[in-house]
Amino acid sequence: MVFLLYSFVFFFIGWVISSQRSNKKSYIVTYFIGIVLFWGLSYIDAPDTPGYISKFNYEIEPLSGNLDTQFELGYTWLASLMKTIYPHYWLFQFVVFGIEVILIFKGLRFFYDEKALLSIIPLLFFLYPINLAAF
Repeated sequence: MVFLLYSFVFFFIGWVISSQRSNKKSYIVTYFIGIVLFWGLSYIDAPDTPGYISKFNYEIEPLSGNLDTQFELGYTWLASLMKTIYPHYWLFQFVVFGIEVILIFKGLRFFYDEKALLSIIPLLFFLYPINLAAF
């Protein structure tokens, strides 16, 4: 229910911002923050999250250490890089997911014009997942 309320609030905020014709960049930034928080918070209760947290905290070493090649190589490399900079799992999760959302936005901007993009972002990240997965 919290995710449903959250998505409606961000959908309303985006609708208000998108109705102002000159402020499209703040619309994208607002939705970026909303999406990263929405999906980042939903990963807290994912069934495999405790395994990834323990792997990050106890088995992954900073870049100067040994890289584990038995586990997911991309995760291990990014986690080692992040552990070198700042060793906290939730910041790592935020950075990785933020980069992922930026790449998705860039890809969507390549395929859709700005007017269509303003409609597609809330549908793609809030409404469809709420109807299919969050319940």
